[in-house]
Amino acid sequence: MSRKKIVLALSIFLLFLLILTFPFKENIPCLLFHHVLPNIRVNPKAFEQILIWLKKEGYKSIFISDLLKYKNKKLKLPSKTIILTFDDGYVDNYIYAFPLLKKYGFKATISIITSKISSKPQNSYLSWAQLKEMIQSKFVQIQSHSHTHSYCYVSDKITTFNSPSSLWHIKEYSLDGDKRFGIPIYERKSSLIVKCYCDDHNLRNYLAEYVAEHGGKNFFTQNSEWQNILFKLAKNYIYKNGLQSHYESPSEYEKRVIHELLISKNIIEKKLKTPCIAIIWPWGQYTERLISIATGVGYKICVTADRGTNYIGEIDLQKIKRIEAKEYGINKLILGKLPLVYSIRIRLFLYRHYLLGYIYNLMDKMIDWTK
Repeated sequence: MSRKKIVLALSIFLLFLLILTFPFKENIPCLLFHHVLPNIRVNPKAFEQILIWLKKEGYKSIFISDLLKYKNKKLKLPSKTIILTFDDGYVDNYIYAFPLLKKYGFKATISIITSKISSKPQNSYLSWAQLKEMIQSKFVQIQSHSHTHSYCYVSDKITTFNSPSSLWHIKEYSLDGDKRFGIPIYERKSSLIVKCYCDDHNLRNYLAEYVAEHGGKNFFTQNSEWQNILFKLAKNYIYKNGLQSHYESPSEYEKRVIHELLISKNIIEKKLKTPCIAIIWPWGQYTERLISIATGVGYKICVTADRGTNYIGEIDLQKIKRIEAKEYGINKLILGKLPLVYSIRIRLFLYRHYLLGYIYNLMDKMIDWTK
């Protein structure tokens, strides 16, 4: 065997030995769910398998708000503590997940978009009556996922135009609700993290009128090059007329965000008679400034979509990490073919081992960088 091969083999052996001898660290994993529905990745059967395994392994669930209680009083958390979270407030959480939570004795925190909740079930979102019933069961806690869960534009770079295929996104997440076909869609991010770019409505009107005059919805099926047509029209319009647009000022941004965060918190506390002390960031997007604003209006805990777990003694209540019940990045590459319960089991094991968790996250970021 050559010297190079001996050195390589020895290096691998030493690395393996280091990993094995590096201690496991007590942690609090926080699982992230959205829908629990038949015929999707997290179907009721898969969700039940996860709960069965967690119960068999001795996991005990707590609410998000309990983190504050344990941290402030410095109480010792139960061994194998876990947090279950559901984002958005979909009605299937009540229909499918809630009965299983009660059956196996697990608590969950549901974060709701308060503008989507009504007195009666509508579309795919929960009603206030359903939320009250779940709270009264003592198995569900409600926290904020903002009031509108909206995006806003961040630059004058047009990425596409509103079409029948993108209309659902406009309906769900647009800050101003303009649903006309043909209007430009710019680079966008969560409306909580950026000063909004306020685009030229004259350009909107020009493109919307053109599409309306050339078939409306049929314009997109009759013209395979519809996107190129609209890009060319927009470019010519801007060349002739310029753009009447602007960005929010820092004070306008702050005023809007404070209102967004406060109205959600106040609605939950008024409607459900329960404290709202945690904000779960829409799309997991946040900034240090946003965290500062949130804590300033009364939120004690901020929950992200940052991948990983929360090691006891190192928990940052303003940056709670989560493990999503969905494959992305390295999870999709390595664990994507496995049943969901095994994918979650492997990730829980990896993150309990501090060094393995660090290496796994590093590999995940490297995959993101290559995209």
